[in-house]
Amino acid sequence: MFWRRTFAGDARMLSVFEPVGAWPNGYWIEQTGAVQLRLAVEIIDGGWYWRLRQARFCGVPLPRHLLPTTAAWKRTENGRYRFQVQFSLPWLGTILAYGGLLDAERLGEPHHVGE
Repeated sequence: MFWRRTFAGDARMLSVFEPVGAWPNGYWIEQTGAVQLRLAVEIIDGGWYWRLRQARFCGVPLPRHLLPTTAAWKRTENGRYRFQVQFSLPWLGTILAYGGLLDAERLGEPHHVGE
């Protein structure tokens, strides 16, 4: 699964998600540049809630106590994809949050804005 995001109109970020194993013991690997996350999935009320198992930077494991707290989920609403991602630090609170409602796009299909 490829997830392309654009922030402030021009800052682009691509993540590649790869499943490993099967639920409930499997997990997903999310690769975004030099950062790799291993994410378990917890199903709550039909939504997927990502749970961080491990983080690496350039292949080096990162101690979890140095990482921001993450709250991330996705669910399907009327055939569309609703998601929310939030990163927080102790004493500072939320440092980044984004979310929205998306349409799925199959590889090779053109994307038309406004349809």
